[in-house]
Amino acid sequence: MDALPNVEISDVNSHSLGVVALDSMTNKEFNSIILKKDTKIPTKKSEVYCTILDNQTRIDIQVTEGEEKNLEYVHVIGNTTVDIPPYPKGAPIEVFFQYDDNGIVNITVFDKTAGKMIGELKIKRQSNRSIDEVEEMKRKISQTEIQ
Repeated sequence: MDALPNVEISDVNSHSLGVVALDSMTNKEFNSIILKKDTKIPTKKSEVYCTILDNQTRIDIQVTEGEEKNLEYVHVIGNTTVDIPPYPKGAPIEVFFQYDDNGIVNITVFDKTAGKMIGELKIKRQSNRSIDEVEEMKRKISQTEIQ
């Protein structure tokens, strides 16, 4: 039997990542997932949120890890507060998650009304495997025979 040629192994995020958001219908906070579990990395995704009060001047960005909408079952792994001009309720704010090959998640907050970046946060994700362990797994898989 021949070994598998050109096996490609892709890294993925192990848990969903998102932010704490407010449901405008229920007025309750929930986990709003931006990067779903098992998303191939590197990747970049975003979601648009809106201010909840007239003349709101600050936004608290709480970065979450977990699959559930219920905040009791997720972890807040980072946070930052950004200042905004006193917009009317409903002003759009876009939150970007960019997950790179080095395990760093860059969170960028973009004011869509003003058209500019207003904040950022970096989170270093820990890998479950060392580079040597990943290379050894690649070597073993490439030598696997299929029957």
